[in-house]
Amino acid sequence: MTILKKIALFAMLTTLVSSIYSQSLSTQTLVTINYLKAETISEAEYKKTLKLAQTRMGRALSGEERRMILESMINDIIVMQAADRANIRVSDIDVIQKLQELGQIPAGLSLALIKEQYNSSPLAKEQSWDDMMFHMRREIAKQNYVVSQIKPRDPTNAEIDKAYADHKKNFILSTRVGVSHIFFDTQGLSADDKRKKLQTAQDVHRQITAGGVTFEQAVRRYSEDPNSSQALGYLGPITDSPDARSFLGDEFMNTVFSMKPGQISQVVSTSQGYHILKITDREEEKLLTLEDRNPFNPEMSVRELVFQQLQMEYFEKDVEALLKSMREQSTININENMWDGWEKGIKNPV
Repeated sequence: MTILKKIALFAMLTTLVSSIYSQSLSTQTLVTINYLKAETISEAEYKKTLKLAQTRMGRALSGEERRMILESMINDIIVMQAADRANIRVSDIDVIQKLQELGQIPAGLSLALIKEQYNSSPLAKEQSWDDMMFHMRREIAKQNYVVSQIKPRDPTNAEIDKAYADHKKNFILSTRVGVSHIFFDTQGLSADDKRKKLQTAQDVHRQITAGGVTFEQAVRRYSEDPNSSQALGYLGPITDSPDARSFLGDEFMNTVFSMKPGQISQVVSTSQGYHILKITDREEEKLLTLEDRNPFNPEMSVRELVFQQLQMEYFEKDVEALLKSMREQSTININENMWDGWEKGIKNPV
């Protein structure tokens, strides 16, 4: 399966969250679409789609977001008409295979078992298995049609070089410091017990400083962090980010980034407890070159990463162009009086 097809299918699954609607509902017509034949979107269909989207987002959607859902529903009908004309068919087995390829469900499970697990999950309360599979088949058919209409475009070396040069700040690898710690847990302790725990931490620090025990020996004897104690207290590399500071606190972060490899800190306090820190390694900030390995995926170079990002960008632009062309060949009429209440939030699903 090519990367473009994986991108397309992933985009389909993401869109599916906000584009499922039931054809069985019929009330006042909100939109009429005529690409290869006339079809409609009723107000009830839009209401159901919006309700599902807001439930899964956990909030009310803005007017712009509501419009995006409506436009997505219009695009779905146009592309599905084209897929039907191209006689693109998708079976239930095809759906399961696609989900397995994406790692959404484990390989080797039978269709019957997957159906049983789905029907026992909370998802079944939002949408029946048959309804879900119907829409999944449609979505995959539409994506297969779109992919069949777009010729993959590979970026040239010159385009890769330009994209890298235009976005160099995205390839700056922040300073990373490898940190080990001896941890003294104070969570849930009284103020008096916290003072005793601090005294214990300070006593351990004195033992290390006096040479009575090594840092590693102290980790084994005293650290109350079961996750890192098996690795001699090693927490891994830390970068100076807002998330890290929010979790570990300024005192911890400032201490870590002021030290050199091999140095051991004084006792440091966080909301979780007290720490004695040791810097195991340090890599200063640097600009990655195109030939460097991607630090988040060492099997891929930065050049290969930019190549894939440009492939995705070209594919998305070609999809937009295809949809624009298909819409230009369509007659689309939106009942603006009816739509106005939905866009302004006057109308809401209940």
